[in-house]
Amino acid sequence: MKPYRRHWRVAASLKRVREVAREAEAACAEAGISRTLRANVRLCVAEAATNAVRHAYLAMPAGTVGVYLRIGTRAVVVEVSDCGRPMPAGLRVRAPEVDPARPHALPEGGMGLFLIESATDRWVYRTRGGRNTLRMLWRRDREATAQEVGRRG
Repeated sequence: MKPYRRHWRVAASLKRVREVAREAEAACAEAGISRTLRANVRLCVAEAATNAVRHAYLAMPAGTVGVYLRIGTRAVVVEVSDCGRPMPAGLRVRAPEVDPARPHALPEGGMGLFLIESATDRWVYRTRGGRNTLRMLWRRDREATAQEVGRRG
């Protein structure tokens, strides 16, 4: 399989974030990616790009958000980048605190990195030359295993 690549650069707005997340999911469908992995890609693109809009460009003129998608035989890789403020050094991913008696009371915000951590096989954040990039990876061999398990069930 020849690697499949797509790239988007959009205005840093929540409307465009939703659109590019849908477009990334559609590109995955076009490339034959499983429904579960497509949903994870869409979720993570939306979360990472939303973080750029809400945090990187906070109190700054809105810039752009770049999304790069690469689908290969072994992995799906997505990079979401911006030129806003970088994430704070030492930021830790924490599971949200949920009251078992009130499962509907999940926090509205602050779960983006937790969701990305949960939905990817690996992610890495870096800042270089004024550009912040969150790189997310999903292994394709896990996708095949999940599809086989789903067929048996």
